[in-house]
Amino acid sequence: MPQKLKKIWLNKKDNKYWGKYPEYQFGKPKPPKRILGDPEADDLKYYFTSKGRRLNMTDQMIDEELQRRYEIKKDEIREEIQDTLQRLDAKSVGDQHTVAQAVNKFFESRLLELEESTRPAYIRHLNMVKQTYGHLTLNQFDREKIIEFRESLMGVVIERKGNGLGKIRKPKTVNRHIASVQSLFTAATKDWGWYEKMNPCSQIRQLSEGGGVERDPLTPQEIMRLWNACLAENENKMLLTAVVLALSTGAREAEIWDLKRKQINFDEGTMMFLKTKNKKKRSVGLYAGSLELLKMMSEQEGWADSEYVFPSRYDVNKSYDFRLPFKKAKAAAGIENFRWHDFRHCTASFLMMAKVDRQTIKEIMGWKSDSMLDRYVHLTASHTSEGHQKMIDKFLKDLPKAA
Repeated sequence: MPQKLKKIWLNKKDNKYWGKYPEYQFGKPKPPKRILGDPEADDLKYYFTSKGRRLNMTDQMIDEELQRRYEIKKDEIREEIQDTLQRLDAKSVGDQHTVAQAVNKFFESRLLELEESTRPAYIRHLNMVKQTYGHLTLNQFDREKIIEFRESLMGVVIERKGNGLGKIRKPKTVNRHIASVQSLFTAATKDWGWYEKMNPCSQIRQLSEGGGVERDPLTPQEIMRLWNACLAENENKMLLTAVVLALSTGAREAEIWDLKRKQINFDEGTMMFLKTKNKKKRSVGLYAGSLELLKMMSEQEGWADSEYVFPSRYDVNKSYDFRLPFKKAKAAAGIENFRWHDFRHCTASFLMMAKVDRQTIKEIMGWKSDSMLDRYVHLTASHTSEGHQKMIDKFLKDLPKAA
C-alpha cells in the first residue's frame, strides 16, 4: 500500500512546502482529483510519498476516489431533490396573505378609484368580512366560507343607524355584499398578485332579487301634488329644484345630489355630467322651468360659498342629503311606492310615450344597450290602451260582434 501523503518541507527555514498539494498534512483527506474526462487528468494518476517519490495510483485507489466522488454527487443530488420538494411544498401566494391584509390593501389602493357614492358601502361590507374572517388566508376564505357569510346576512334585521335601520336585509343588499367580496378577490388577483385561483365569488349564484314593486310613471296630478309639497317642505327651493332636474333630465340620484356649479352653463342652458356610471361624459339640456329655478338659487345669499349646487346646511364642502325632506314631501303628496331612482324610470317612459327615437333616449339617459331602455320604460295604461285601440281600428274593426 502506498504511504499517505505527508507535509513535505522544501526549506524548513523559509517554511515552504514541497509537492503538488503541500496544504494537506499526514492523516488528512487525500488531495482533490480532477474530474474524469479532463484533458489534464493524467497528472492525477500518481501521488507523492513523504520522500518525494512519485508513484502511480493503484486500481483500488482509483476505485476509492470514484466512490468518494459518487457519494459527493449523490449528496448533491439529494440536496437538489430536497430543495425541489421544499419549493413544491411552499405556500402559494393565496396562503401568504390574510383576508384582513387584503381588505386593508383594498382600502389603501382601490377605494379612491371607486365612485364616491359607493365607497361607504364597500367599507361597510368589507369591514364585516374582515371582522369575521380576517384571520383566514385568501385560500382559506373559499367558496364555502363565502356562502356561509352570505347566509349569515340573509333575513337579518339591520341594526346599524341609517335608512335601513330596523328593516330586514333584502336579497338585493346581500348580493351587493358578495359583489364587494368579488371586487376584493379581483384586486388581489389582477392588481397585487396575491391570489392565483379562480375568483370564488364567480362560482356562487346571485340571489333572486325579484322584480320589486313596479308602478306607472307619475301622473300629471301626482307631479303637481309633489311640486307643491316640495315647495312647502323646503323654502329655499333646493328640494323642488332637485326634483324638477331629476324628472326633466333623467339624471341619476348621485348626479343630481352631487351636482356642482361648474357643471351648469347658464348661457347655453345645458348641464354636463362628468362622472357617470358608465365613465362617459353626458350633456343634457335644461328646460325653461328648471333653468329658472337654478337661476333663482344662484341669486340667493351664500350660494357661491360652495362648489355644490345643493350644499349641506352643516358643511358647505358636502352635498345636501335629500332623503328626509323627500320622504316628507312624498307623504304630503300622497305618493307611495316611489323612490328617487324612479324619477329615472319616469323620464324614460315619458320620452318613449312622446315618440322620441330610441337612440336619442339612450343618449339622454346615458345608456349603451337597448336592454336598459326596455328595462326602464313603463308605459301608462292609458297610453297602451290608445295603442290597442289603434290596432283594433286598423286590423280588427270588421270582426263580427257577439250577439
